[in-house]
Amino acid sequence: MLGATDCRDYDGAGGLSEKVTKKDADGSVLVRFAYTRDAGGNPVSVEREPALGVYYYEYDALQRLAYEGQFIAAARQYEDYSEYDLAGNRTLLRHGETAAENLTQAAMPYVVDDFRVAVT
Repeated sequence: MLGATDCRDYDGAGGLSEKVTKKDADGSVLVRFAYTRDAGGNPVSVEREPALGVYYYEYDALQRLAYEGQFIAAARQYEDYSEYDLAGNRTLLRHGETAAENLTQAAMPYVVDDFRVAVT
């Protein structure tokens, strides 16, 4: 039976800084994630090896996810942008930065208690 072990490291604030999964049999690395965080503890980048690239994140002034993008060897794979209403509900998820790149744009109507009822 093959097994694997996860090793985790944390930064001074207690946030996960690295996760490595190794084969039990020989100690070789199966996958590694390295996390960089902002002053609020939010992840701003996650690097995954083997080379599935780097994920980048940005947050608005209220610490809500505003941007997520993936890059492999400096080539953009995708970018998502989110917008929120005054109650903190995500009301828009946009793929791509420009209108030409915007493959899909989903309006997200909500009702009471942050319950999403439909994606149009």
